Amino acid sequence: MIFLEPRIKQALLDMDFVEKYEKLYMRFNDDRAEMNGRFENIDIDIVMKILNELGYEAKFDRKEKFFKIKENKHGKYTYGAHIILDVGIVDMIWIVRENKKLILASPLAVYSRMLIDVDYRTKSPVIGSYEDLKEILEIEFEMFDEFRSILFEQEWKNILSYS
Repeated sequence: MIFLEPRIKQALLDMDFVEKYEKLYMRFNDDRAEMNGRFENIDIDIVMKILNELGYEAKFDRKEKFFKIKENKHGKYTYGAHIILDVGIVDMIWIVRENKKLILASPLAVYSRMLIDVDYRTKSPVIGSYEDLKEILEIEFEMFDEFRSILFEQEWKNILSYS
């Protein structure tokens, strides 16, 4: 079982991660883009353009076949993301480091299992077009922004409580 640090778990709970991610999947689910309607052949240049339009600098790792969002620093934290597009499914991995120590790096669909129960499953969103992909990424990045805000707010509360 993958372990979530208590502050990471609390930030995910505070933002109501499971409900938001399930809502995202329900909007972009298998029924909407069944296997034969999924967008499987991804043009790397178009995805890079979408990421750029969303304000993110990215590189494509051709060997591992994922998009790596440039990591940014905020105090003692560094954060970024990896995006895997495979058989019409979007898997995003939030990357968070504290003082260079990796504290979060699992696919979003796994967090529900870590928050609720090991047998609980939430599926990843399914894409049928580049428009779907852009919308999904916008929502997942908004969720990441909210998560980071809560995490940084927790940090400030801890600092102030020690003052």
